[in-house]
Amino acid sequence: MDGTNPSSCTILFGGWAKSMAGPECEFEVLSLAQDQQIGDYLRERGIEVFFISSPRYSPKIVGEICKLIAERNIDIVHLHGYGAAHFGRIAARKSGVKNVVHEHAALKVKPQHYLLDRLLREKTDIAVAVSESVRDFMIDGRNIPADRIRVIGNGVDLTRFPEKTPTAIREARDLIEVGPDVPLIGTVTRFREEKGNEFLIAAFEQIHSRFNDARLVVIGDGELRESLHKLASQKNIGGAVRWLGFRSDLEKLMPAFDVHVIPSLTEGFPLALAEGMAVGNAMVVTEVGGMKEIGSDRENVLFVPSCDSAAIAEACISLLEDRQFAQKLAHNARRSAESMSIDQSAKRIVNVYMELLS
Repeated sequence: MDGTNPSSCTILFGGWAKSMAGPECEFEVLSLAQDQQIGDYLRERGIEVFFISSPRYSPKIVGEICKLIAERNIDIVHLHGYGAAHFGRIAARKSGVKNVVHEHAALKVKPQHYLLDRLLREKTDIAVAVSESVRDFMIDGRNIPADRIRVIGNGVDLTRFPEKTPTAIREARDLIEVGPDVPLIGTVTRFREEKGNEFLIAAFEQIHSRFNDARLVVIGDGELRESLHKLASQKNIGGAVRWLGFRSDLEKLMPAFDVHVIPSLTEGFPLALAEGMAVGNAMVVTEVGGMKEIGSDRENVLFVPSCDSAAIAEACISLLEDRQFAQKLAHNARRSAESMSIDQSAKRIVNVYMELLS
């Protein structure tokens, strides 16, 4: 896997390993980046983690992967991220083992990635797309043969994210240090361009002008941290925003949200949406990518166009003013999340492994 801060992908590995544990499947992680946060997060959950020592684009990476395959008696190499998919497919072929290329998002394709994917096209044994929109991207943008792609949505650990209760709401607000009656807009995100966080901040300026005591809770971190903080200050709402950074205790914080917003410009299968629905939050999400496959407008989510701050603000204000409608969305969201459990996702991944080995 490619290295990042512990994110939805890393959290997903932890959930899979727990669900897959047993005689059929042993699960280990190799990271191309020396990321201690990833290592600590996964080791705490009983997963063996190894790191590549070669520089990021060094061809020596192939040799390191081959060595680990031999030493650990690996049967299948499951690949996440461009770098992992490129080096991993070559190493799998050299080692005589099977590979799975797993794509979580529809990304902007760089020329070098397009060329490498085309060269490695026939070295792909099976590919997994997290949604139909990502499947289309894998065919057109990653040169994966259509008949080798399986669509398997990500899963959420329903035992970790139970439906919220009045006690959970009160405890979450105590952690965030906001009162019980404060209108609270929240998001769980990464500070990257495709996440559209600037549109939520601009929307909150309008929400705050309608509800002067409203607060925005932002859970996440990333490369755009400074620019987003600066934007909030320019909008004169900096004092109303709670920047919580990366948190591993999302299940303790998300019950506090009156409205849970995902303003992304593109998404594969957003784990944050599945988790928010599992908690039973009223969700305002952009109508893009895999969110269109998970959500049903005005039934379990409230859809808004991407890049539209006014629409986000209007949707949030409508839910704050119409609590009965918000409760309907939240109830239906939880019911929908029950069909997206991590156990179901893990079972389908294991079926892919069995298909390869047979």
